[in-house]
Amino acid sequence: MKMGSDWQSVKSAKLDRLVETLDDVLTIFRLDPDCPWIADFEEFIRVARELRDRGFTWDELKGYSRSVCDRMLKLPAYNLPTSLPAEGLHGTNNLETFWRAAFRQADDLRAVHEPIHEVPTTKDLGAAEGPTRPRIMYIERKAGELTGNARIGRVRFSKSGKSIYYDGKRFETLGGRGFKANYFEVESGEEYWISGCKKDGSDRLYGERIPVVIDEDVREEYWTEIRMHPECKDRTIANM
Repeated sequence: MKMGSDWQSVKSAKLDRLVETLDDVLTIFRLDPDCPWIADFEEFIRVARELRDRGFTWDELKGYSRSVCDRMLKLPAYNLPTSLPAEGLHGTNNLETFWRAAFRQADDLRAVHEPIHEVPTTKDLGAAEGPTRPRIMYIERKAGELTGNARIGRVRFSKSGKSIYYDGKRFETLGGRGFKANYFEVESGEEYWISGCKKDGSDRLYGERIPVVIDEDVREEYWTEIRMHPECKDRTIANM
C-alpha cells in the first residue's frame, strides 16, 4: 500500500473529527441514562484519543476503524424514549445524522483501497436477529453490597433496551435509583450491575481480585474479540 509521508497527520485530523462526532452522538444518548450504547461510545472516544495522543501504526488504525464499525453494526436494538428533547443541536432529531457521520468517518480511517461499508441507521440494529440480539456483558450481583459474585455471559435485550435477559432471569433498569447498581432481577428484587465488558478485564468497580467467572459458551469469543488475547481462550476467570 502506497501512502504519503504525512499520512499520520492526515489520519490524526480525521481522528479528531471522529471524536467530535462520536461525542455528539454520546451527548444525545446521555439524554437517557439507561441507554445501553453509552459505554460503547465512551470506549470509542477513549481509544481514539489514546491513538491520537501516542501515535499509531497503520495496522492499529485499521484495527480501530474495523472494531468501531463492527461494533456499531452489532449493537443491540434500542429506541430512545419519545419524551426526550427532539429539537436543538443535540436533540434526538439529529441522532441519525450524527450516527451516520460517525460510522462514515470511522470507516474512512482505513479507506485507502478498502471499500466503504454501506452506512447503517440506528433502526437497522438487531434486524438480522430480531429485537433481542445477544451481547457478552459483565453481570455482578450486588444484593445490597458494594461487591458480589460476578460473571461474564451472553445477555439479550428487550426491544426497548430497558430489560435484559440472562440465565433464565429478567432484569429491569433501576433508572439511576440503585446504589452501585443499575438493574434489578424482577423475581427476587435483588440489585445487579450489568455493563459492557472492559478490554483490560477491570470490570469490578474497586478492582477487587474476587474471581469473575466466564460462561463456557462465551469464553473463546470473550478472550478473542473483547480482550484480544486469543492465547487465553482456555482461561475460565476473567480477572486472574
